[in-house]
Amino acid sequence: MIFGDFSNIAHNKGLESIFLLEVMMIDEIHIFPTDNTPEILLNPEGIIMITGRGLHGSRTKVREQVIHWFDAYLSNPAEVT
Repeated sequence: MIFGDFSNIAHNKGLESIFLLEVMMIDEIHIFPTDNTPEILLNPEGIIMITGRGLHGSRTKVREQVIHWFDAYLSNPAEVT
């Protein structure tokens, strides 16, 4: 994901900055599978693929990254997902 420092824009541009903060650009995430985690492909063009098995409690950091990606994606989704 690309998250910039918009604090200067927010201070100088007022309401226009709110739009910039909500339409964050997101990158594709591709996480390869392990014995305990699934393969995850999240593409901002609307391709979402999760395959394989995921065991409870494995790779919490990955789970957080996926949740943040979905939060950003849902604010500006592709026309077709």
